Amino acid sequence: MMEKAKISDWLKNIAAASRKSSLALLMPVIVLGGIYGGIFTPTEAGCVAVVYALVVGIGTKKLTFSAFKKAAEETASIEGAVVFIIAFIIVMSRIFTYERLPDAIAGAMLNLTENRIALLLLINLFMIIMGMIMDDISSMLIAAPLLYPLFMSLEVHPFQMAAIMAINQGSGQMTPPVATNLFTASRVSGVPVSDFVKDCLPFLLLGSLPILILVTFVPEISLFYPPFYWGINA
Repeated sequence: MMEKAKISDWLKNIAAASRKSSLALLMPVIVLGGIYGGIFTPTEAGCVAVVYALVVGIGTKKLTFSAFKKAAEETASIEGAVVFIIAFIIVMSRIFTYERLPDAIAGAMLNLTENRIALLLLINLFMIIMGMIMDDISSMLIAAPLLYPLFMSLEVHPFQMAAIMAINQGSGQMTPPVATNLFTASRVSGVPVSDFVKDCLPFLLLGSLPILILVTFVPEISLFYPPFYWGINA
């Protein structure tokens, strides 16, 4: 009876928390559903999220002018830093291209081994390490032009390449020392990263990594959707 009472209390707490946070939980459903459903682009999804947050905040009377002003200032500060990072990386990418660094990296890896499986595993390891020490935008903008010739030499389709890089970035963002996603979650929830970092390991080991292996070695997983939805020949 005691065990049933504990389970009942637990379910009641979950239900109460779900009702209380239902409007907030609806945002990722709208954003991700819109992106994966082809309704809007990721950039447009950001605008949709902002509009939704404003409507909910004003409708529930929880969004004050001072809170809105503070959020706008923080957003401008973060976006300003991101713009400078992107500008610097674009310059670096141009330099890499002029110096033919992508071709040099591809040649070096091919000289190391000609085994396609080994090369793809090395690329994944390289991308995960980049994700561990850099934010996703910076590492993606740097790695994409560097690794593109190598992917093409391995006959990896650009759609599959994009999927591999995206999953690697997601995995890297969950892995210290940088772990952007973990620190973002910590900032939103107010829970220190050290309190929940161990709880993320099962998701990384049993979720992200197996999916990464499947996407890397089973091209159909990432290539079936464009022809199916947009009519693009992959």
